[in-house]
Amino acid sequence: MTFRELGRALRRGALLVAVCTVLGAVAAVAFAALRTPEYTAGVQLFLGASEESDGGVVTRQDTAYLQQRMPSYAAVLGSPLLGERIAGRLALDLTGAEVAAEMAVQVPAETVLLDVQVTDPSPDRAQAIANAAGDAFSALLAELEDTPGATVDAVQVTTIRPAALPTDPAPPTATVLVAAGALLGLAVGVALALARAATDDRVHSADELVALGVPVLAVVPARDRRRPAGGPTGPVRGEALRRLRALLGDRAGRRPDAPRVVTVLSPTTSADSAGLGCDLAVVLAAADVRTVLVDADMPADRAATGLLGLAGQTSGTSTVLTGQVAVHQALVRGPHGLQVLPAGPQAGADVADALAGPRMAELLTEVSAGTDVTLVLAPALDQHSGATALAALADGVVLVLRAGRTTRREIRDATTLLTTLDTPLIGAVLEEPAQRGSSARTHRAGVVPADHAAR
Repeated sequence: MTFRELGRALRRGALLVAVCTVLGAVAAVAFAALRTPEYTAGVQLFLGASEESDGGVVTRQDTAYLQQRMPSYAAVLGSPLLGERIAGRLALDLTGAEVAAEMAVQVPAETVLLDVQVTDPSPDRAQAIANAAGDAFSALLAELEDTPGATVDAVQVTTIRPAALPTDPAPPTATVLVAAGALLGLAVGVALALARAATDDRVHSADELVALGVPVLAVVPARDRRRPAGGPTGPVRGEALRRLRALLGDRAGRRPDAPRVVTVLSPTTSADSAGLGCDLAVVLAAADVRTVLVDADMPADRAATGLLGLAGQTSGTSTVLTGQVAVHQALVRGPHGLQVLPAGPQAGADVADALAGPRMAELLTEVSAGTDVTLVLAPALDQHSGATALAALADGVVLVLRAGRTTRREIRDATTLLTTLDTPLIGAVLEEPAQRGSSARTHRAGVVPADHAAR
């Protein structure tokens, strides 16, 4: 995964990362609130050899001997046996093992010092246990090390830094816990976002389409389905539609090789190919491009009729294909002089079969006569076999995709099908959720120029 892909994955998973971070912090706050605060008191002990052990002189050998035995002394100091002695001295309602569990003993390197840290929910008890540890340890050591008849202890234990009464709770503090919880939540959120991105087969951006070898005509905000097609589109969607119009060519400067019959379809019903086709047809007609819109999106239940506000149509593509009416009888006028062939009554099996028959080719030839562009609204490829036939009859196909829903596999299947049919892919239009399309600059930056896409 490149840094660019990593950044894109984190941007898409920003909400997940934020939620995990907040949950981690909240969990830490709850833990800190329920956790009983503990206090730590420390005492430092010095161990020295008795001066009577070697004629009144403590030699280097004595000190070296003590240093060798310091790990053993530390183990004795932290043992349940010493814990019992301390509990007895202080009349604590604790066992020797419980007292020992509260004690942490360390030996600074190359010294004869013992650092004892006692952590307890009560600051007073922590101080008392720490200060009692020195006397109890000295007495126990005398029992273990002294020889019979000795008048002094072989090893003398001196408290050189008694324990003070702790006033602040021992780490980790509530602030540290909350910070750690937030960082842990952040790490989990980032991991989940990256894992989701690694397993996500959906397309989210124009760059991903380009990486698949699909030319991008435009990135548009999704149409507001509450408004009819052909109405105000907003600056971003309007700019994208004008780019598509420029690709197809206006009437004055139309290229001889420009496609005349263009099928607009999508791999699945997740993308609004009918809405895009209707809007594009209106934009072309408004620019004085002689345009015919053929609604063959049968499963969509007369998409153009509903989107363009052409109510009450009793004839259309279905009735022409079944021979009930002629093409010129079914054509109706839409916005800006747009010629529309509605879908007609709900299609049956015979009409569905007719989409792949010779009559459909004849219909397109007839409606294209004397026009500049014929736009065909086709069913989704995964919904109707007629979509394949309509793609085969076209001079080119505009593929409408939905960001965050259309998968790479669906796109590859669609482009492979077009290659098999020998039908040129004019390019893809990527629809983004409306809230992501509020900035015209963002979408203009994401639009691949039409002449580049055509190449």
